Amino acid sequence: MAGGNGSCVGGWIPETASQATSLGGFDVFDVEKQFGTIFTPGRKFYSWYKCNGIVPCNGTGGFDGNFSSITQKVHPYTSGNPIGFGNLLNHKIGRIIRKPHQLTPTNLQADVAQNGLYLDLTGWTTSQTVNVRFERRVNNSSHFLSMALYGPQNASGGSTPFTGGYTIRGSSDESNNYGGTRWAYFDENNAAQTFYLRGGLYYMFRSKDHRPRDSGIYCGGEAQGGNAGTASGSTEYITVHDNGACCGDNNTGGNADFAAEVYITGWS
Repeated sequence: MAGGNGSCVGGWIPETASQATSLGGFDVFDVEKQFGTIFTPGRKFYSWYKCNGIVPCNGTGGFDGNFSSITQKVHPYTSGNPIGFGNLLNHKIGRIIRKPHQLTPTNLQADVAQNGLYLDLTGWTTSQTVNVRFERRVNNSSHFLSMALYGPQNASGGSTPFTGGYTIRGSSDESNNYGGTRWAYFDENNAAQTFYLRGGLYYMFRSKDHRPRDSGIYCGGEAQGGNAGTASGSTEYITVHDNGACCGDNNTGGNADFAAEVYITGWS
């Protein structure tokens, strides 16, 4: 996940080769977010290839086989010389997905039988803790707004399934009580905050307008309906629409009612 302070690990690296191609691929800095700095004394670049010391072999090293291939891309600071990423495999991917509007097929677990906007942490195992950071980007509403992440398990690992969900431009407000357990809560008064989530699960994004108890939540690039416009930023830039699930006044850029960037800063 790309982060606001530039010191993140984890990444919104394309999950499949076709996605990477359609999105313009990636560069070496994406890989560094996953595995650390590449051009360090004593480290050979081939170490970043599968089974060569840093990226483990598929199904080993305690990982569950959620590997994804990465295509090559010309590095922006070379003179058009490609870097051969053809066999490099990424073993930790954080994604934000929208069900049922995902652009490419994905293996959704029973945890995400309900519609909604999700943070996918299934690139980690359930025995791992993933550090997820929220950073406020915009606070431009006269209402008190917040966003949250709900998971299908509680902190002890007990099942707390989602009992409902929402479509795009549908009400994602917490007042709807769609089930699950709240793992993260971030409101407009917080500049930045880190939450520690269990890996291996999908987490449903929810919003809250504490006044009319009706709101909508969007990731960057999603149409918010009517005159509200297309949600700003890249995928991990999360916007809340106040006073209703969609439409209404301009809700983009600095005009957004409430927006935060979400990214991964580490795991254990």
